[in-house]
Order: sequence, then structure tokens, then C-alpha cells
Amino acid sequence: MARAEIQNRTEVFKNILRLGRWTVEAANYRHGHAAKYRVTPSYRTWMSMKARCLNSNTKEWSRYGGRGITVCERWLGEHGFVNFLSDMGERPEGKTISRYLDSGNYEPANCEWATSAQQGAERKGRAAMRRLHAYHEQQKVAA
Repeated sequence: MARAEIQNRTEVFKNILRLGRWTVEAANYRHGHAAKYRVTPSYRTWMSMKARCLNSNTKEWSRYGGRGITVCERWLGEHGFVNFLSDMGERPEGKTISRYLDSGNYEPANCEWATSAQQGAERKGRAAMRRLHAYHEQQKVAA
């Protein structure tokens, strides 16, 4: 077995163990998105999304699970990845999962595939709206 293949296999199993959901992950491992230990972008996105929301040991926890953001039941459990794929489709090249509402959960009605530029523009737009709202509130208090 080639060294790179061993390294890929090790990384996949480390992620499975890190999530603490061995039986579910092992079952989903047979869906073809982790065939021969090569994880597809869609599967990697799904695993990362769950880790951010469910695993307090990840560095992103404070911005996701620590704020109460979670993953819908449909995308968890025995058929979670299959349901995720059915709802979202394959991850398009150059895009990542994005939530319409920054404080909303990961669920079909609140998620889309977006480029980092689109996500940055959305963040700028939300920040501008917050500043505008704060300005109007300040004007009300001053009047």
C-alpha cells in the first residue's frame, strides 16, 4: 500500500473517531463518498459541519456549537449523509456550505452552496445592516 493511501486512510479514521460516532460513520463509509479512503468534498463538508456543531474539542466550536448552532436531525443518524446529499446535492467545485441566517442551524431551508466571495458579501451586508440599525436606534434615543 502506498504511503499516501495509508495517510489518507489514517485521516479518515481519525476524523471518524474524533467525531465519536464510530458506528454511524462506519455505516456511512460505504456510500461511495469515501471509497478507497478518498473522501469527496461533499462528505468532507458534511463531516466538518457536524464536527463544528457537535464536537466541543474542535477549534471552530465557539463560533458554531458553542453559540447553539446545530445540525438538523435529518442530517444526523444512520442515514444522515445520504439525506444531506439528497437535500443539498453534490458540493459544486469552488463552493462551501453557507447558512442564510448566520444564527440559524444547518438544515435544508437555511443552507446553500456558495463561494467564499458570496459569503463575504453576505457578512458585509449583515454587518452594514447592524450598523444602520444601531445608528437608527441611537437617533431615536437622541431625539
